[in-house]
Amino acid sequence: MTFFTKSSKVPFARIFLDNKRYWPGLFLMVLLALLAGVFKTRAATLWGEAVDFGVSELISPMMFAAVGMLIFIALDGARTALHYTVIGQVTERMFRDIRMSIFRALSLADSAVVEKHMRSGDIALRACEDTEQLCETLAGRFGHYIRLVFQAIFAIVACVMLSWRLSIAYFLLLPISLWLLAVVSKPLQRLQKEARGGSGRSADIASSALSGVSAVKIFGLEKEMDRRFAIHVDETYDRAAKAGRIGMGMTTIKYVVSVLQTLVLFIVGAWLVSMELISIGAVMAFVALAVYVTEAFGLVDAMIFQVKSAFALSSRIYEVLDLPQQLETTLLPEVDYVNFEKLNFAYDDGENVLNDLTMRVQKGQKVALVGASGSGKSTVIKIICNMYGSELALVSQEAHLFEGSILDNVRYGRMSATDDEVISALKAADLWDYVSSLPDGMNTRLGEFGSKLSGGQRQRLSIARALIKDAKLVLLDEPTSALDSESEREIQTALNVLLEGRSALIVAHRLSTVQQADYIYCLENGTVVEEGTPADLYAKGEAGKGGYYYEMCKMQGVGV
Repeated sequence: MTFFTKSSKVPFARIFLDNKRYWPGLFLMVLLALLAGVFKTRAATLWGEAVDFGVSELISPMMFAAVGMLIFIALDGARTALHYTVIGQVTERMFRDIRMSIFRALSLADSAVVEKHMRSGDIALRACEDTEQLCETLAGRFGHYIRLVFQAIFAIVACVMLSWRLSIAYFLLLPISLWLLAVVSKPLQRLQKEARGGSGRSADIASSALSGVSAVKIFGLEKEMDRRFAIHVDETYDRAAKAGRIGMGMTTIKYVVSVLQTLVLFIVGAWLVSMELISIGAVMAFVALAVYVTEAFGLVDAMIFQVKSAFALSSRIYEVLDLPQQLETTLLPEVDYVNFEKLNFAYDDGENVLNDLTMRVQKGQKVALVGASGSGKSTVIKIICNMYGSELALVSQEAHLFEGSILDNVRYGRMSATDDEVISALKAADLWDYVSSLPDGMNTRLGEFGSKLSGGQRQRLSIARALIKDAKLVLLDEPTSALDSESEREIQTALNVLLEGRSALIVAHRLSTVQQADYIYCLENGTVVEEGTPADLYAKGEAGKGGYYYEMCKMQGVGV
């Protein structure tokens, strides 16, 4: 198996580095934003020139300057329309790819890592809401902010060229105010990320409570679920409130500085005109240009807030994208489908789950793994699934059904299966009589996770899906442990049809499920403590030699 991980030091930068195909469009966005500064600055200076020509009664030059100003205003209008068209196309397509990357990352991720480190509600929040919010930030706000920044830069240059004296007076407070905003906003990114984490935890609790609503009611857990949900909602609120207070402080600083700058502009401008160091038209152009600087500066707090938010959202998204992924599916060997020699396995922060495990599943053989809960049986199944993936068919304890119809869920075993093949599989799984009695037959939509079906029906549907796949190796992971005795007998009949002519690895703690196996491995604490055919292991116990398998048979009242 080959896995990969990436550095997550600058996840916001990686949003762009990992989407290089969109660089031309992003570059065009920046270029259009830059042109906004050029057009607006030139329009403002032409207005100042028109005023000076008018004061001097130079009508022709005044009209020429006025027409030039109108042309640049029209150009900026066309630029604005093109700018937002490009933003919509580029960012939506880019985030469509990001959403698909998140889905693929989750699909290919090591299931053990996902189960251990992430919660379903939080994953859904990251994949949907966080991604949507980041897309909205980049498309709707960053495009606007970039334009304001370029307008401000060109306006500052033009202001300095018009009057360096007035520029010094006007921009004297700018560095101090920017420093104050940077200090005040420092905790924003942390608070944003913590707030999103709290939202994810509350979503996870809501998802868990709703999916197990019957258990919540039976055990009277409504108040406990409310309490736990409220804890994380309050946590999210506290972080958001702190971020809001910081934003309020930034707004206050911005307002005070803006008023002071405007006051300084008028006082100093009037004095310079009286000293004949600047013309009235230049002062008016300076005022127009200062509006662009003030507009950009007035949104510095919002810009910082959105940048911090984007960094936090990017970090959460890349925590999903950086999940260890299996890049290659190993082909199932021709003879020894499974061949573990002294296999040791541990999750990333725990002790070994498997210790020197040696076992084999040969072609045409049905092998059983038996053992108490926690002995390592399910871990063996997960390792084999990670190794061979699409080469297998799996029927597990909890039959996982997907959103869609009965036909869809069976056909997921092999998408090219015909309707007749699906019907044959449903018949073999003893489910066709029920399906054919439904008003929509195979096209009947299933509820969430197949909630419209009984446990036995869900299991038979998963068996039909495995039959359609016609895999060389079938994995049965406690397929009947959650069923009653009658349902178990019915499912066992369907399983016998599934296993006919196929190799199988059967995991169970009910020995009645594995008595027909060719070979048995008994696990205890991740180690094979006994192995052999069912008859040999039972005979060994009857001969007075004891043994793990024999003791389990006695405990469960099972013979050979």
